[in-house]
Amino acid sequence: MLRKVLPILLALTAVLAAAGYVSAGEYSYTYSDYLYQPAPVVPAFALPGGSFELYVKEGGISVSSIEAVSVLHGPYQLEIQGTSPGEDGMTVVKVKTPEDIVPDTYFLLIKTDKGTLVLPDGLKVFKEWPKELKLAWTSDTHVTTGAKVGYVCGGDYFQRDIYKLEEMCSNPIPLHSVVATYSAYLYWEMNGATLMINTGDEVDTSGDMVGYKIMFDITKDTSAGDMPVVGIKGNHDDPPTVYTQLLGPKYFYVTIGKFIIIGLDTGGDQGYPPTMDQIEWMEKVLDEHKGYTPIILYHHPYFFDPGWNYLGGVLKGLDPDADWDQIKVHLRRSWSAQEEISKRFLEDIVKYNVPLTMSGHIHHDMYWLYIDKNGNKHYFLTLTSTGAPPDKETNPQTIKTHSPTWYGSNLVVIKEDGTVEMPYVNVEIKDDKVQSDFMSVPVPQRFMAFRHISKEGTAVKFINELNESVSGPIVLPIPEGAKVDPKATNITYTILGERQIADQYYIMLNVTIPPGCLPACD
Repeated sequence: MLRKVLPILLALTAVLAAAGYVSAGEYSYTYSDYLYQPAPVVPAFALPGGSFELYVKEGGISVSSIEAVSVLHGPYQLEIQGTSPGEDGMTVVKVKTPEDIVPDTYFLLIKTDKGTLVLPDGLKVFKEWPKELKLAWTSDTHVTTGAKVGYVCGGDYFQRDIYKLEEMCSNPIPLHSVVATYSAYLYWEMNGATLMINTGDEVDTSGDMVGYKIMFDITKDTSAGDMPVVGIKGNHDDPPTVYTQLLGPKYFYVTIGKFIIIGLDTGGDQGYPPTMDQIEWMEKVLDEHKGYTPIILYHHPYFFDPGWNYLGGVLKGLDPDADWDQIKVHLRRSWSAQEEISKRFLEDIVKYNVPLTMSGHIHHDMYWLYIDKNGNKHYFLTLTSTGAPPDKETNPQTIKTHSPTWYGSNLVVIKEDGTVEMPYVNVEIKDDKVQSDFMSVPVPQRFMAFRHISKEGTAVKFINELNESVSGPIVLPIPEGAKVDPKATNITYTILGERQIADQYYIMLNVTIPPGCLPACD
């Protein structure tokens, strides 16, 4: 199979060392030393002239100034309007954005008596509140510094064993979880999603500090391209010592206009449901945000009944109280084992009219639609793994009776009225049972970006087998003064801007990546 690999190369013209996480000078990238929220995977959202809040950790740090800066805009000095005591010893700092701030996703540079915190993905400013959210979606990215590799070929083929794949095509591509994750984040950034959702198992091993730093960098560079990232932890992120240090809190909520996104923690390796304390916290949050459209994120699926139908289905007209015995047989075992919590959760889904929940964990697409007795639709969607090749069924499948899968991501669109769509895919349903093996988009299966960053420069090589061009922004950390080498580049690009933020230099380009597999691929 012939492929055209499309490289874009930034060549060195001046040396600047890549940024560290705690640099030798005044900058720190460890948000958890300062804040509970915002965090690298839980940004704040605001309008020009609007306000948001910092939740400062107990410990008495004093915030003296806050600056918002992106590759293209700013810096803007943000106004500290006041402080108030919060829960658990936190201090709440109310912050106002300038009237003239340009809509973008910003780094926050927060100056304190303990130094300056550099917080990427800290603040997303909208021109006006969106009436719909285009949610790019990844899950089970399983970023690792280990050698977990799967092999793809021919657009759809995926195998763990390269020798099996060589029986089907002549040029298998090894796809590591780091490449898979970066590729999916970049694709949806370039395609104009409102934000990226990651539903857990962001890193493969909870103690892998380097893996979390890689995930941090992918998040940082993606948000710098104006696609904010919202993520939750999974069981591979548990115990969450490093996760909460570098990425975000165990559970949280954010509001975007009339939308509210709630992230829950479904526990460790046993996949327990959220604790009753979390459920009660969620109910308090929803009571305080009546009239909002809720979206709930959690890692372990609520509905999962392989004996009835592995791919999901439709449940109609059942009441969580009167019909609980009919409902609970369709629950994932860990949820059904704790009936008080699982029943209360579904009662809340109905009570607060939650139209959408999103989960991962099973490394396969799954679609459940629960229609309550009032006719309201509640989508329980589960995404295949974006990474983790050894831990999912292959395509073609190893066992013929098993449902095949691939490296996938998706786009879910939700409107203020609770309408939910997946515009890129179709879901076939017959007799209330889902028939579709694949309910996700084959990215990174058919779209890959291999990135290399060093003191000598930055390079990205693309493989695009989507049979259509992909165009949009890309932000790359580079040595200061580095320039695009036209001789090493065979894609169309425009430089949109460049800037040093804290101790790292960045460039933003708009690139067009044509299909990399020619019409005759054999």
